[in-house]
Amino acid sequence: MPENCNPVNLRAMCQGCHLHYDAGLHAVTRAQTRARALADAGQLAVDVGPAAAPVMPPARPQALPAAPSAATEQLLLDLP
Repeated sequence: MPENCNPVNLRAMCQGCHLHYDAGLHAVTRAQTRARALADAGQLAVDVGPAAAPVMPPARPQALPAAPSAATEQLLLDLP
C-alpha cells in the first residue's frame, strides 16, 4: 500500500524485486488503463456483472535469504 508510510510497511528492494512484488497491482492498473483508453476511443462496454472486474492475485510472502550454516562458512574459509 503506497500510502502507508509506517516503518513496518517499508522495505528496501531492488527494482526487479519491487516489480515482482507489485506484479498483481501493475496488472490491475494496466487493465484499467487499457479499458479507459478503449472507452475514450468509443469502444462500447458489455456489462457482465462482477465477473468482469479485475481481481488482484494474493500477494506472495517474501522469503528472506537463509543464513549460511557453520559448515558453509567453514567450507568458504578453507578455499585456497
